[in-house]
Amino acid sequence: MIVRLAETRDVKAISALITASTKRHILPDLPEQVHSILLGSMTESEIQRYLSLNYVYYVAENQLAGIIGVVAIRDNSHLYHFFVADEYHGNGVSSVLWQTAKLQSIAAGNLSGFTVNSAVGAEKVYLKMGFMRINGIREQGGMIDIPMLLSKVNKAGNAISSI
Repeated sequence: MIVRLAETRDVKAISALITASTKRHILPDLPEQVHSILLGSMTESEIQRYLSLNYVYYVAENQLAGIIGVVAIRDNSHLYHFFVADEYHGNGVSSVLWQTAKLQSIAAGNLSGFTVNSAVGAEKVYLKMGFMRINGIREQGGMIDIPMLLSKVNKAGNAISSI
Protein backbone atom coordinates (compact mmCIF):
# COMPACT_ATOMS: atom_id res chain seq x y z
CA MET A 1 0.00 0.00 0.00
CA ILE A 2 1.14 3.51 -0.77
CA VAL A 3 -0.33 6.80 0.38
CA ARG A 4 -0.04 9.70 -2.02
CA LEU A 5 -1.54 13.05 -2.86
CA ALA A 6 -4.71 12.60 -4.88
CA GLU A 7 -4.74 13.63 -8.52
CA THR A 8 -7.49 14.52 -10.96
CA ARG A 9 -7.39 10.98 -12.35
CA ASP A 10 -8.51 9.73 -8.88
CA VAL A 11 -11.78 11.67 -8.75
CA LYS A 12 -13.96 8.82 -10.02
CA ALA A 13 -12.50 6.28 -7.58
CA ILE A 14 -12.67 8.71 -4.64
CA SER A 15 -16.31 9.49 -5.35
CA ALA A 16 -17.19 5.80 -5.70
CA LEU A 17 -15.46 4.85 -2.44
CA ILE A 18 -16.93 7.59 -0.28
CA THR A 19 -20.40 7.23 -1.80
CA ALA A 20 -20.49 3.48 -1.17
CA SER A 21 -19.21 3.89 2.40
CA THR A 22 -21.68 6.69 3.09
CA LYS A 23 -24.61 4.62 1.84
CA ARG A 24 -23.56 1.72 4.04
CA HIS A 25 -22.46 3.47 7.23
CA ILE A 26 -23.85 7.02 7.42
CA LEU A 27 -27.19 7.24 5.62
CA PRO A 28 -28.92 4.69 7.89
CA ASP A 29 -28.51 7.17 10.78
CA LEU A 30 -29.87 10.16 8.82
CA PRO A 31 -33.38 11.20 7.80
CA GLU A 32 -34.16 10.28 4.21
CA GLN A 33 -34.67 13.91 3.17
CA VAL A 34 -30.93 14.65 3.55
CA HIS A 35 -29.62 11.59 1.70
CA SER A 36 -29.52 13.31 -1.69
CA ILE A 37 -27.88 16.42 -0.22
CA LEU A 38 -25.10 14.42 1.37
CA LEU A 39 -24.57 12.18 -1.65
CA GLY A 40 -24.63 15.25 -3.90
CA SER A 41 -21.55 16.54 -2.06
CA MET A 42 -19.68 13.38 -3.04
CA THR A 43 -20.15 13.34 -6.80
CA GLU A 44 -17.20 13.32 -9.17
CA SER A 45 -17.82 16.96 -10.07
CA GLU A 46 -17.87 17.97 -6.39
CA ILE A 47 -14.67 16.08 -5.62
CA GLN A 48 -13.07 17.77 -8.63
CA ARG A 49 -14.27 21.14 -7.32
CA TYR A 50 -12.86 20.44 -3.85
CA LEU A 51 -9.50 19.55 -5.39
CA SER A 52 -9.45 22.97 -7.07
CA LEU A 53 -10.20 24.77 -3.80
CA ASN A 54 -8.59 24.66 -0.35
CA TYR A 55 -8.99 20.89 0.16
CA VAL A 56 -6.09 18.45 0.08
CA TYR A 57 -6.91 14.80 -0.60
CA TYR A 58 -4.65 11.82 0.06
CA VAL A 59 -5.41 8.32 -1.16
CA ALA A 60 -4.27 4.92 0.02
CA GLU A 61 -3.69 2.72 -2.99
CA ASN A 62 -3.28 -1.02 -3.19
CA GLN A 63 -1.52 -2.28 -6.31
CA LEU A 64 -4.23 -4.89 -6.95
CA ALA A 65 -7.36 -3.15 -5.65
CA GLY A 66 -6.66 0.47 -6.54
CA ILE A 67 -7.80 3.19 -4.13
CA ILE A 68 -8.80 1.65 -0.81
CA GLY A 69 -8.91 4.76 1.38
CA VAL A 70 -9.15 8.53 1.21
CA VAL A 71 -8.73 11.46 3.56
CA ALA A 72 -9.41 15.13 2.81
CA ILE A 73 -8.37 18.14 4.86
CA ARG A 74 -9.86 21.60 4.35
CA ASP A 75 -7.71 24.63 5.18
CA ASN A 76 -5.09 22.32 6.72
CA SER A 77 -7.29 22.03 9.82
CA HIS A 78 -10.70 20.44 9.17
CA LEU A 79 -10.96 16.71 8.48
CA TYR A 80 -13.58 16.66 5.74
CA HIS A 81 -13.66 13.19 4.16
CA PHE A 82 -12.17 10.10 5.77
CA PHE A 83 -13.13 6.70 4.39
CA VAL A 84 -11.55 3.26 4.05
CA ALA A 85 -13.09 0.43 2.02
CA ASP A 86 -14.82 -2.04 4.35
CA GLU A 87 -12.60 -4.96 3.40
CA TYR A 88 -9.55 -2.98 4.61
CA HIS A 89 -10.92 -1.94 8.01
CA GLY A 90 -8.61 -2.99 10.83
CA ASN A 91 -5.52 -3.20 8.62
CA GLY A 92 -3.96 0.14 9.60
CA VAL A 93 -5.04 1.97 6.45
CA SER A 94 -6.85 4.72 8.36
CA SER A 95 -3.86 5.24 10.69
CA VAL A 96 -1.44 5.71 7.80
CA LEU A 97 -3.85 8.03 5.96
CA TRP A 98 -4.49 10.14 9.06
CA GLN A 99 -0.80 10.40 10.01
CA THR A 100 0.04 11.51 6.47
CA ALA A 101 -2.70 14.15 6.33
CA LYS A 102 -2.01 15.38 9.86
CA LEU A 103 1.75 15.69 9.43
CA GLN A 104 1.41 17.38 6.02
CA SER A 105 -1.06 19.88 7.51
CA ILE A 106 1.32 20.59 10.37
CA ALA A 107 4.19 21.04 7.91
CA ALA A 108 1.97 23.57 6.10
CA GLY A 109 1.70 25.56 9.34
CA ASN A 110 -1.21 24.15 11.34
CA LEU A 111 -0.26 23.84 15.00
CA SER A 112 -3.68 24.91 16.32
CA GLY A 113 -5.34 21.51 15.99
CA PHE A 114 -7.98 19.81 13.88
CA THR A 115 -11.76 19.67 13.76
CA VAL A 116 -14.14 17.08 12.36
CA ASN A 117 -17.90 16.68 12.19
CA SER A 118 -18.10 12.98 12.97
CA ALA A 119 -20.87 10.71 11.82
CA VAL A 120 -22.49 9.15 14.89
CA GLY A 121 -21.17 5.70 14.02
CA ALA A 122 -17.61 6.97 13.50
CA GLU A 123 -17.14 8.68 16.86
CA LYS A 124 -15.09 5.80 18.32
CA VAL A 125 -12.62 6.04 15.44
CA TYR A 126 -12.06 9.75 16.05
CA LEU A 127 -11.79 9.28 19.82
CA LYS A 128 -9.05 6.72 19.17
CA MET A 129 -7.28 9.29 16.98
CA GLY A 130 -7.25 11.78 19.88
CA PHE A 131 -10.30 13.89 19.03
CA MET A 132 -12.72 14.93 21.77
CA ARG A 133 -16.35 16.04 21.58
CA ILE A 134 -16.88 19.78 21.50
CA ASN A 135 -20.59 19.31 22.15
CA GLY A 136 -23.08 16.49 21.97
CA ILE A 137 -24.82 15.14 18.92
CA ARG A 138 -26.22 17.99 16.82
CA GLU A 139 -28.85 18.17 14.12
CA GLN A 140 -28.79 20.87 11.44
CA GLY A 141 -31.32 20.68 8.65
CA GLY A 142 -31.60 16.93 9.10
CA MET A 143 -27.85 16.34 9.09
CA ILE A 144 -26.72 14.64 12.28
CA ASP A 145 -23.12 14.76 13.46
CA ILE A 146 -20.82 15.20 16.43
CA PRO A 147 -18.46 18.21 16.35
CA MET A 148 -15.03 17.11 17.57
CA LEU A 149 -11.63 18.68 18.15
CA LEU A 150 -8.06 17.44 18.30
CA SER A 151 -6.08 19.70 20.64
CA LYS A 152 -3.17 21.88 19.65
CA VAL A 153 -0.36 19.80 18.20
CA ASN A 154 3.40 20.08 17.94
CA LYS A 155 5.40 19.54 14.75
CA ALA A 156 5.53 15.80 15.47
CA GLY A 157 1.71 15.70 15.50
CA ASN A 158 1.37 15.10 19.25
CA ALA A 159 -1.28 16.93 21.27
CA ILE A 160 0.25 19.56 23.56
CA SER A 161 -2.82 21.13 25.21
CA SER A 162 -6.55 21.55 24.97
CA ILE A 163 -8.04 24.40 22.99
